[in-house]
Amino acid sequence: MNSDEITWINDCLNGDSYAYRKLVNKYQHFAYTLAVRITKSAEDAEEVTQDAFLKAYASLAGFKGESKFSTWFYKIVLNLAMSKVRRCKPTHQNIDDLNLQTVNDNDSSRKTERTYYVEKAIASLPEDEAIIVTLFYMEDQSLDEISNIVQLSLSNTKVKLFRARKKMAEMLKNELKEDLYTIL
Repeated sequence: MNSDEITWINDCLNGDSYAYRKLVNKYQHFAYTLAVRITKSAEDAEEVTQDAFLKAYASLAGFKGESKFSTWFYKIVLNLAMSKVRRCKPTHQNIDDLNLQTVNDNDSSRKTERTYYVEKAIASLPEDEAIIVTLFYMEDQSLDEISNIVQLSLSNTKVKLFRARKKMAEMLKNELKEDLYTIL
């Protein structure tokens, strides 16, 4: 955990709500992205993200600093999103209709196209694999941190990541055929 986060958490525990706003600003995009991957709904993802920040704020005194704040927080997001999915009746939504936030790239349509296909491939993975891929590649979490967040053994996390990569490669190969190599 970096020194800014430690300072923000300590300030927040001492009653400075502006310090918590800094944590919200740092993690809101990824919390939403993780939630939308799980819930498959922009509205549900917004609700989960907001609930996760409220729960984290209420539980901040219980954060012991044994892991990074991001690991602890993403576990809250994951648990709330999974609970939301379990409570709601499953709905089917066209993957192209999902409002996924992507990396801004004003200069390159190639990167935008690549991002679109990668997002589509991730969204078509089973939920547990999509979460692991997202945490590993999009949030640069270590395998140890991911195994802690998803509550799997380190070896099981590695296996799921490996399988997800293979599935994504096959999906991208089938989707793009010969265009795969020009996009990547």
